[in-house]
Amino acid sequence: MRQCRHVFIALIAFFICVPVVQAQMLDIQKIQKIPRFKELTDEKFTAETNAVEEKPKGDKYLAYRLRLPKDWSKVLEDAPPEEEGSGQEMSRRILGKVNTYFSPANTDILSRFEVRALELEHDISARNWFLNYVLVNGYTLQGMEEVSNRRVEALYVLLEKDIPYIVRTVAEINGSRIVLASYYMPDMRWEAEKAIQEKIVGSFKFIKPERIRIESARTFAFLDILRFDYPVSWRLSAPNIYSTDVMDAKLVSSPDDKILDGEISVHIISTELDTTLAQEVQNLKGDITDTGLAIGKLIEVPTNYKFHNHIYFSRVEVYQANDKLKKVEEHEYWLAIMAEDRYYYIVTMVTPSRGSNFYIWVRNSGAFQTVIESLRP
Repeated sequence: MRQCRHVFIALIAFFICVPVVQAQMLDIQKIQKIPRFKELTDEKFTAETNAVEEKPKGDKYLAYRLRLPKDWSKVLEDAPPEEEGSGQEMSRRILGKVNTYFSPANTDILSRFEVRALELEHDISARNWFLNYVLVNGYTLQGMEEVSNRRVEALYVLLEKDIPYIVRTVAEINGSRIVLASYYMPDMRWEAEKAIQEKIVGSFKFIKPERIRIESARTFAFLDILRFDYPVSWRLSAPNIYSTDVMDAKLVSSPDDKILDGEISVHIISTELDTTLAQEVQNLKGDITDTGLAIGKLIEVPTNYKFHNHIYFSRVEVYQANDKLKKVEEHEYWLAIMAEDRYYYIVTMVTPSRGSNFYIWVRNSGAFQTVIESLRP
């Protein structure tokens, strides 16, 4: 019986001794929970509202149902949909407004419920998409709840023609679309409408929920020993396979083959070699310092990955990685270590930091997850 499992007692101590600091730019860990209200019962809400069903543009991914107050009306818009910023690459295929419903015109400032839809190009969680949306548009986030990786509910504040609005919204992915269903309420109506605002937004549901893979993936195999998947938008650099004891592959994300958006390296080392996982990790950390980046403090230790059953040990860490001469933007260094009876897996990634380019960071972290979760014999 191999003794490879024994190295992890020392290895775990090696990793855990590093203090963790949270990313400061987004304060992701400090987002408040979205407020809930009990003033309006389900029975009274049903009595005061009508069921609405729509299939905008005949698109099954946009078909939805919700409940709205009986005196609200739908507005038909003949003008081309107005585009709202959603951030960098994400705005290229924006669909814009789908439907808008207004409260009765008994005041100058109306409440409204608005449905917007955007076509996604890459696999991304609803949470990360929405955080990018809030950042790009400069909204003040008051609270958020992640219902699943495909649905989030949030409360934020914005100024519209110098009028403050409190917006409760649900962002949900269906098929290749992400839909924003939002109740805009002038702040002076907060006490009167906050409970029904919550109920209306919560009532928004897709008629035919469907999960699909948005971005296609390719599979690379280390001979007939091991394989992994990666997004087609990433390019596989020529892999090094000189023996079955040590194997390497590299993935690169670049919009034009000149600018490097991200780099993922996969290292496979036989457990039969006279080495330890801790030694191999230190060697790889030394390689990155040769590029001019310095590995800094540990940012986080994510635990939301699902590895294949043959892997008996796994750990993921995220570090700050800064240019010593401060000539390039801040980066992060991601490190995943895994072990099975035959091999150690070490997967690393260099990516722009979440603070310097959140959207690219989101795409890269998704690609990293695809690679490490798909490693299999």
